[in-house]
Amino acid sequence: MNSRQKGKRSELEVAAILRDLGFEDSRRSVQHSGRPAAAGAAGAPDVLGIDGVHIEVKNRARYGRADLQAWLERNTEDAGPNVPIVIHKSNRVPWMATVWLGDIVRLAAALAASVMERDLLELEIELDDEITT
Repeated sequence: MNSRQKGKRSELEVAAILRDLGFEDSRRSVQHSGRPAAAGAAGAPDVLGIDGVHIEVKNRARYGRADLQAWLERNTEDAGPNVPIVIHKSNRVPWMATVWLGDIVRLAAALAASVMERDLLELEIELDDEITT
């Protein structure tokens, strides 16, 4: 399998995991149009669906702290005002997430806002159903 196929498979896997965790809009950024998201090839996140979070996905056989730092630094440049996060794994190791400690509160707020938005939409649907029945 070439690196492009491995990257695509990894991005789809991470998007599926995030959907299973309740972030139902999570998807690979290029899967719909075949082109990178609006930010452009260099700045586009690998996975979309959580407002305020810029997700980069890495799946490597081996990597070290220096690699993680470089990936997070590059993602920080690409993220703009969004929280940069690198979701990564190596062989036979579960997926992990790396984020700057200073961004923990912003990440928590973005995740909470995403969950609350979904819950509000579900509540609106329930209320609409009750009103129409």
